Order: sequence, then structure tokens, then C-alpha cells
Amino acid sequence: MDIERAIEHLLELHARAEIRMDRADERANRAEERAKRAEERANRADARADRADARMDKFEKQLQATRRLVEAGIKIVFRMGQEMSELRRSVGDLGESVGELRESVGDLRDSVSKVTKDVADLTRTVEVLTRAQAKTDATVRRIANLILRQSGNGRRRPKG
Repeated sequence: MDIERAIEHLLELHARAEIRMDRADERANRAEERAKRAEERANRADARADRADARMDKFEKQLQATRRLVEAGIKIVFRMGQEMSELRRSVGDLGESVGELRESVGDLRDSVSKVTKDVADLTRTVEVLTRAQAKTDATVRRIANLILRQSGNGRRRPKG
């Protein structure tokens, strides 16, 4: 009986061991399934990371292109600022030139006005001199006629 009990005990131990082994196998299978799922998740995560890296590379290229555009725009704005400064200086110089030109035009108007007055004065003087010359010519003709009418001894010659 002791042997039977021992065998029975061994069989029970063996049965329990098999149950434990089955459970361990099930746990190992579940762990293996979890590991497979974890590996699949890791593979999907790697694929997502690769896609994210590709998107980041594309974004970085776009960002660099945008940076270059902004830098070019800044250069253009800077050049335009310099050109605007030069334009302001030119406009200032032009304003000074216009002011000087206005002064010159004013001086020219004054000169023209003076010349016009001088011409009017000269015209009046010429008219006065012309009348005086006409009177002088008439007087000289009368004198010449008188002289021609007189004879050599100072008497007058008769008309005719």
C-alpha cells in the first residue's frame, strides 16, 4: 500500500506538474503572442517613424526654401531702402535745383522787364530824335534854300 500511495502520490505530482507545465506552456504561448504583437507594433512604429522622418525631411527642405526666400526678400527690401534713400537725396537735390531755377526765372523776368522798359525808353527816345531830326532836316533845307537864293554879295535872288 505504501507503494500504491507512493505511486498515486507520484502520479498526482506528475499530474500537477503536467498542469503546471501546460499552464507554463500557455503562459509561454501568450508571452510569445504578446512578443509577436509587440514586434508588429514596433515594426509599425518604425514605419511611422520612417514616414515621420520623410515628412520632417520634406518640411526641413521647405523651411530652408522659405528661409532662402525670406533672406532674398530682406536683401531686396534692404536694396530698396538704399535706393529710396538715394531717391530722397535726389529729390532733395532736385528741389534745390527747382528753387534755384525759380530764382533764376524770377531774375530773368526782372531782367526782361528792365529790358522791356529800356526798349520802351529807347523807342520813345528814337521817336523824339526822329522828330528832332525831321525838324533839323526841315531847318537845314530852309537854310539851304535861303543860301541858294542869295547871290554872291549877300542879296537874295529872286524866285524863279
